[in-house]
Amino acid sequence: LRVFQICFSQVVLTQSDPVLKKPGESQKLTCAVTGFNVNGYWMGWVRQKPGQGLEWLLPYYDESNRKYYAPTIQGRFSSSKDSSNFFLQMNNLKADDTAVYYCARYTVKGVLGDLMQKLLLRLTETKRDYSPILTMVEQLF
Repeated sequence: LRVFQICFSQVVLTQSDPVLKKPGESQKLTCAVTGFNVNGYWMGWVRQKPGQGLEWLLPYYDESNRKYYAPTIQGRFSSSKDSSNFFLQMNNLKADDTAVYYCARYTVKGVLGDLMQKLLLRLTETKRDYSPILTMVEQLF
């Protein structure tokens, strides 16, 4: 895992330090944010395996909201957040989970955000490199 800092105006997302884990172990990633309250936005996790395109893992708004998970992480990964942090809990890690993980903040809320989750996960389920399409879809919202 690598650390990336993304700045947009006064919004900053700072991710966890890199770690090395063995298959079967667990890890919790933290995305610390400044410049906004995490509770007011949809957040998401994306990963990029070596030599591959982006894979959308999951969106998250709150515990009461419907969640969509990529099939590759179903039942093993979960997410949560507080006012200034967004977390990814990864359990029963596999060698295939080796990747650079990114946290992201959506610019849409409510129904549009919900529709976007479905579209992004449909694209990732095909296991093709849809990175350009994912980027384009995110820019639309």
